[in-house]
Amino acid sequence: MELKIVKADIERNPFIGMFLQTNETHSFLPPTTPSHLVSLVQDALGTQAVKLFISQSPLIGIFSVVNSNGVVLSKQAEAREISVFKKLGLNVCFMDKLAPGNTVLCNDYGCVVPKLVERKQAQEIQDCLGVPVLRVEFDSIQAIGSGCVANNYGLLAYNELEDGEIKLICDQLKVSSSARATNNLGTPYNKYGLVANSNGAVVGSLTTGFELQRIYSTLSKE
Repeated sequence: MELKIVKADIERNPFIGMFLQTNETHSFLPPTTPSHLVSLVQDALGTQAVKLFISQSPLIGIFSVVNSNGVVLSKQAEAREISVFKKLGLNVCFMDKLAPGNTVLCNDYGCVVPKLVERKQAQEIQDCLGVPVLRVEFDSIQAIGSGCVANNYGLLAYNELEDGEIKLICDQLKVSSSARATNNLGTPYNKYGLVANSNGAVVGSLTTGFELQRIYSTLSKE
């Protein structure tokens, strides 16, 4: 299946992954998102747009992580924000000390978190997302959720991860394709510069042609 990729920014900010979140059916955007960007996201990702704040913040990509089964939210999320996800049939759990988007890497088959996440919290995330959770410890990065992006086909890995560490993540997420990647003129934190599902990706407006090709070839279904 061909992956659709579009370039965009939000209020002239190319780090679009900080503001957006998506699974296979719904994309979550701040209420202030302009209509043209809403339409672009829906078209690229094949999703229905849902507008909301999380913890009264537009940083949806930082304060949440979502797959087809559930959403992990910041503990500061408000009741009306939580209800939006529950009405979509998603399980909900919370992280107290860490930002979910920086911490949790998941797709519809697996999940990886750093060992900073306690075992009890990891079990709660596993129950919420409906996938097995693996706790890892990498020397190059603790915020695994900010360094990597995955869909159900591939993994865009943080540049300094070792081959064995990338393989460990791929095995956990059950994806066959992986590559070290950047966006927005070499930014190594993949989460901040793009949002992706199995249908497409929305990437920061400064992302180069070389970076786009790496994203496309890695996240496309073989």
